[in-house]
Amino acid sequence: MTMPLLNVLDVSIVQRGFLRAGYPPAEATALYGAYAGIAVQVVWFPFVLTNAVANALVPTLTAAQARGDLEAVRQRVVMGLRTASLSCLPVAIGAMVLATPIALLFGEPLAADPLRHLGPVALLGPLTWMTVAQLQALGETGAPMRNLTLAMGLKLALDGLLAPIRGVDVNGVAAASVAMFFTALWLNARALERLLAEPLPWGRILMGPMFASLVMGAGLAGLIAALWGSAGRIEALALAAVAAPVLYGGTLIATRSLTRRELLAMAGPLAPRLERWLAILWPWS
Repeated sequence: MTMPLLNVLDVSIVQRGFLRAGYPPAEATALYGAYAGIAVQVVWFPFVLTNAVANALVPTLTAAQARGDLEAVRQRVVMGLRTASLSCLPVAIGAMVLATPIALLFGEPLAADPLRHLGPVALLGPLTWMTVAQLQALGETGAPMRNLTLAMGLKLALDGLLAPIRGVDVNGVAAASVAMFFTALWLNARALERLLAEPLPWGRILMGPMFASLVMGAGLAGLIAALWGSAGRIEALALAAVAAPVLYGGTLIATRSLTRRELLAMAGPLAPRLERWLAILWPWS
């Protein structure tokens, strides 16, 4: 219920801010359309996968807590956050690196800047939803909603402050979304740490995927720069889509940032079939 309400308020505040910034009504509508219709939709994609993982995680967390197995609870919380990080960090980096090509592919160049500024939401948002599911599984149903409501209030305040500033406008609105999810994630993480009686290992959760994502991002930037003018836009993006998982996955495996055990744990019901392939293909014992 909170997110639909946020969307309603967001439209009103942001479009009114664009008008106050001096944009004609048609331009203000087009600017908001580029932001909400393209930039937001691109970074929203990882939420789908993370939501499925979070829903699958809830019963295992609840069962571990019911057994009084705090160590199992800790392991499952870290695994959930690490899964979100592994799957969403490359999307966040990819959105920032490929913002202009993606916007031009959709025929909406106005979406490039907000997409670049909104990229971190592709990571922060799914991590936030993961912590919400984890807190609820551990019996903390009120805290994540209070935290999200507080973060939404911050976003709306920043929208009202930044949207009317010409030159900041839509990029400021994107930054407000980043601030919202960062705040909600930070508050939820503090609540989780109290329940787990120890700090969350953010280095383990983020460092390996971050390095692999940066390698991927650098490779994609070079590939797009080399092919954009010669191979055509669609062809360049298609090659980038093929190269991205190779660069990202290859770096994860080469640096041992993803272990065989973690991959099997994330595979869920497909783990037995995947294990047979890993026995043949996995480079590390």
